[in-house]
Amino acid sequence: MVNVITTEVALPAAEGATTQAWISRPDAPGRFPALVLLHGIGGPGDHYRAAAERFAAEGIVGVVFNWMMREKDPPDPILVADLSHCAAYLKELPYVDSARVAIGGYCRGGTLALLSLSQSAAYSAGVIFHGLPVYRDGTNERRPFHGYDLAENVHAPMLLIHGASDTTCPIDDVYRYATRLNELGKHFELKVYSGTEHAFTMPGGGRGGSRYHPENAEDAFQEGLGFLRRVFRSG
Repeated sequence: MVNVITTEVALPAAEGATTQAWISRPDAPGRFPALVLLHGIGGPGDHYRAAAERFAAEGIVGVVFNWMMREKDPPDPILVADLSHCAAYLKELPYVDSARVAIGGYCRGGTLALLSLSQSAAYSAGVIFHGLPVYRDGTNERRPFHGYDLAENVHAPMLLIHGASDTTCPIDDVYRYATRLNELGKHFELKVYSGTEHAFTMPGGGRGGSRYHPENAEDAFQEGLGFLRRVFRSG
């Protein structure tokens, strides 16, 4: 492990807007892979920045992207565009390897990461922590597509991490999505934890953190780290 430097930055976004991010990077020379982490609906709390710093300590630049800068829950197309701008910004940084920039997220953030991998070529891998491939309330103008609908467009390897007892995003939807990805010949991995609920990876996650499962959360982090090292051939 190495020491970590964390900096808060303002990022250019779609339609001339500005967004916010916290970038944690290894305090060492060189160009490193990067992982953009998208928070859940509770906002970019300290536990997300702690996760980004853990990735940075392992040699992967961790970026917590605040997707709530415009409003509490912006439309999906705007967010996908903002995330493309974020990737472009990161690829210009002297300590980021522009060919190895991944996207990941938790809960709603995991859903957005999944959608980004289906609608933009900005990222070259994805790590989805309990994201929704199917919206529970259907689609609308602000959420025009289910991730499942866009499976054919997934262009990069993905790791899907989920709890088998998740009622916010039922595991059957994840299995159905994984089956579709497999039929399409997409590169993906799936890790499911028995008896585990939604938001289990985050200490401040759902129900005030009561769903947090420390042992499985640690394993999920290691799974994500190992996946990125395999697909990026690093570490």
